[in-house]
Amino acid sequence: MEPSIAEGVVQFAGRKAAELFQTLGGPPPEILPGYRCSVLDGNHLRKSAKRLGALRGLSAAALPGTVVAKLNLDTHLFERAYLLEDAHAQESTVLDRVVADLQAQEVLIADRHFCIVWFLRDVAAAGGYFVIRQHGVCRANRWANASSSAAATPG
Repeated sequence: MEPSIAEGVVQFAGRKAAELFQTLGGPPPEILPGYRCSVLDGNHLRKSAKRLGALRGLSAAALPGTVVAKLNLDTHLFERAYLLEDAHAQESTVLDRVVADLQAQEVLIADRHFCIVWFLRDVAAAGGYFVIRQHGVCRANRWANASSSAAATPG
């Protein structure tokens, strides 16, 4: 299956499940009223599941990829999946797509692997916010060069 098809299935299923919530009486209350809260996380397959069963004996067999998923905390539905065909690719390779899909007033919650200065600045520039644990190599002094207006904007 092509990655774009699998990504579309996740997005379609998320929309349909949200419609079902509306039919059954509306979505649950917002966690942070006025903001859309989403968790962003990546997942690598476990060591034992990295290769298709039929290909496990072949040393040249391709490894499956990685997924970065976006979970809406208010509805507990996965709304987006960003697939990486290259099993060795970093989760950060899809962050430009995450920013492109960002909605105004959206709060992204993620682990330290997403603490990348250009990503955080782009989220703020897109009208979003973030709660991300600081990575050890992302020291506070790097933020000192940010303009004072950027410090007062979302993010």
